[in-house]
Amino acid sequence: MWNILMLGLQQVASWQSLAAIAFGVLWGTVGGIIPGINATIAMALLLPFTYTMNHTVAIMMLAGVYCGGEYGGSIPAILIGTPGTNAAACTVIDGYPLHKQGKTGLALYLSLISSCLGGIFSTVFLMFLAIPLSQVALAFGPAEYFALAFLGLSMVCSLGEKNVFKGILAGSVGILLSTIGFDTFTGAKRYTFGLLDLSSGISMVALMMGLYAITEMFDQACLYRKEKGVIFEHITPDLSFPKWPELKK
Repeated sequence: MWNILMLGLQQVASWQSLAAIAFGVLWGTVGGIIPGINATIAMALLLPFTYTMNHTVAIMMLAGVYCGGEYGGSIPAILIGTPGTNAAACTVIDGYPLHKQGKTGLALYLSLISSCLGGIFSTVFLMFLAIPLSQVALAFGPAEYFALAFLGLSMVCSLGEKNVFKGILAGSVGILLSTIGFDTFTGAKRYTFGLLDLSSGISMVALMMGLYAITEMFDQACLYRKEKGVIFEHITPDLSFPKWPELKK
């Protein structure tokens, strides 16, 4: 195992691999910044260029695109309250209020550091536990999948904290929206109302733009009218690197 690990590290340490990873991360970050272009679409756009590349270098570049795209989605989530990717939806809750308080650097750097540490930890974890985890995945049956789905729904309901009803309502609306489109077992159309665009379900991009971007526009319009043209206080954003006590917290 250690021989295989050292061989993999040797391939990653080559300048071709490092350059491909750096370019992939940069491309993915740009794709994640733009709402509507997630990590998957950014990878698909680069896919034709990988046909003539070394397969190992191409895979590492696409992996860098995915990692950069998942991080890049947090940038518009912090700056404009609209997540660039699905994974950045929760970043809006804490990151955007920090930006409005002038703590833009704190939010951006914490997002970057968290993404890097999470990626490194999960990669090391996967290297040593990929084979045992694959055996666990193969052992999953109907009962285990039901228990996993029930756990996920329970976690969604718990996000309401003190108001459990809001969590249950949000989970129910999410389940209802996920049933729109073709049934995966029977092929019948569900809740499409005769619209061809709803046959494949609701687009995640349209859903996120409606939930976050459009609602933020309405919210700012109401504040603009209420405050007579003043939405935010004129606060100079602090872009300095956070201090160690902030990182520790």
